Amino acid sequence: MAASAIGVLAALGGVAPALAAAQADEQIASFKIDAEIQPDGALTVTELITYDFGDNERHGIEREIDVREPADEDNDRVYALSGVTVSSPTGAPAGVRLIHNARSTTIRVGDPDLTVTGRQQYQLQYTLRGLMNSFDEHDELFWEATGTRWRVSLLDVTVTVRTPGGLRQVSCFAGESSSQASCDQQQAVDQQQAAFGQGSLQVGEGLTVVIGLDKGVVAVPPPVLEAVQRGPWEAPPSRLSYLVAGLSVVGAATIGGLLWLRGGRDRTYLGVPLGLAPAPGQASAEDFVPVTGGPEPAVAFTPPKGVRPALVGLVLAERTTPVQISATIVDLAVRGYLRIDELGGGDWSLTWLGQQGPDDQLAPYEQTLLDSLFEGRPTVTLASLRRKFQTSFRRVSRELADEGYRAGWFRRRPRVTASSGSPRQLLGCLMPLLFLPISFSGVGSALALIDAGWSTVVVVFGLLLAVVIGYLVWRAMPARTALGRAVWAQTMGFRRYLATAEADQLRHEEATEVFSRYLPLAMIFGLTKRWAKVFAALAAAQGTVATVWWYGGGDPSGLGPSLDSFGRSSGSVLSSAPASSSAGGGSGFSSSGSVGGGSSGGGGGSW
Repeated sequence: MAASAIGVLAALGGVAPALAAAQADEQIASFKIDAEIQPDGALTVTELITYDFGDNERHGIEREIDVREPADEDNDRVYALSGVTVSSPTGAPAGVRLIHNARSTTIRVGDPDLTVTGRQQYQLQYTLRGLMNSFDEHDELFWEATGTRWRVSLLDVTVTVRTPGGLRQVSCFAGESSSQASCDQQQAVDQQQAAFGQGSLQVGEGLTVVIGLDKGVVAVPPPVLEAVQRGPWEAPPSRLSYLVAGLSVVGAATIGGLLWLRGGRDRTYLGVPLGLAPAPGQASAEDFVPVTGGPEPAVAFTPPKGVRPALVGLVLAERTTPVQISATIVDLAVRGYLRIDELGGGDWSLTWLGQQGPDDQLAPYEQTLLDSLFEGRPTVTLASLRRKFQTSFRRVSRELADEGYRAGWFRRRPRVTASSGSPRQLLGCLMPLLFLPISFSGVGSALALIDAGWSTVVVVFGLLLAVVIGYLVWRAMPARTALGRAVWAQTMGFRRYLATAEADQLRHEEATEVFSRYLPLAMIFGLTKRWAKVFAALAAAQGTVATVWWYGGGDPSGLGPSLDSFGRSSGSVLSSAPASSSAGGGSGFSSSGSVGGGSSGGGGGSW
């Protein structure tokens, strides 16, 4: 069976280049699309395709139209294609055969017994239903007019869309999938018609149009959603599959547990109070922390000396997290490098104040963060960084992890959460697989995977669960050194202090200074709101206003929730991945508008 599959793949590998070479000499000399939005929301389309076959002898053309696209994880959005008719003004064979695929319908035009060459014209007419989208302010057609899967280049592409009226806004995108480049020509001719044009489109490129209509001009039925079709497996799982899955999990858990006991636990100093390190030159024995975790750290009234908030968070989590970067931004503001202002609507501005930190020099990860945030600009808004900062976020996170490792707090370099996809993180994710070859189920796994159906599912599930166990063990493997354990104990002691301190315990210190100094640490500990309440109570007792110079957040009484919201929002925004287009019905006038972002789509070529 495997040999047969290889033979099929080899055959396809030979056919594909030949087909591509044959169509390389072909092109569509003119592609004119005339579409009309009907009052019931249907779209009637007429396409006049002037296809130049050159010297190639071909049977005709193929036009592929998408009729099913993903709406969400469990459902597809379905479009109804009907009324397909074809004719040829140049007299080429115009027989029609509809080929229904899983997600598209191919309109095959021509005669299998006849061939044509040179330049021929084909006129296709069809109706599509289910393309219209409805929004609060307008109704919209977001349509992949040409599709992006043509196997030949397209010249002189024009699209005209007529409506019953109420045309209020148009847009057009051309190029590769996800391109946001505008078409060569686009205009709303009047309240009932829009016209678009593109000089040429290469293989793999397409043209997408967006038509905005006044509410109620056309009927917009709800989208037709169907559950994703998945092939049923009727055979019940075999006993062997359960045995293999169980042995995989037990093997991974046993080996992973032994490895963790030997190398995944923190170390601690012997004969030295918890939270302290031996004096310089003083020798001290070390041992693993007991499995139960050992004694609780005592309350500490100050944080670890000289340890920045992000590094405190790194010691606690043994990995980088978005909140560590958010706390660093606030810490840099407190130290005079920038100012944070709340703009409303869930956005903030960051203003560069220059190198004003009088107490220290910037750590490498802090300098990288400042440089990446501003890039020479005096002010930047948080919203403008969404989906654009992830690469810089990863670099800052890596430098932060390196800083903690160089400090001697970890036996291995901490994980960088934000760098999935980097070679180092990929290698780390593959490490758990080392548990599987030495588990008790290696031979059984190979045998069970031969079975089809639910037996395979059970085995794969067991293997994946074994990988998860190995991955969780690997997550714990950075393990703090004895010095890192001392910093951790100081940190936990100070967290207990922030979690229990009251305003009357802080009156001997100046309110704004102590609040600002400890706020980034409160963010790390998840105590932002509580710390802000203590600060407000302290300010009220002293007859002052609960505000800080480095943050402009509106009403001082809302300082706690506002800062807490900034911490959560900044971490989410800065670590957010770049957006990808979707066929789930989003507006083409938003930031997601692009080629291939609309409804339907497709492509074609000759046959």
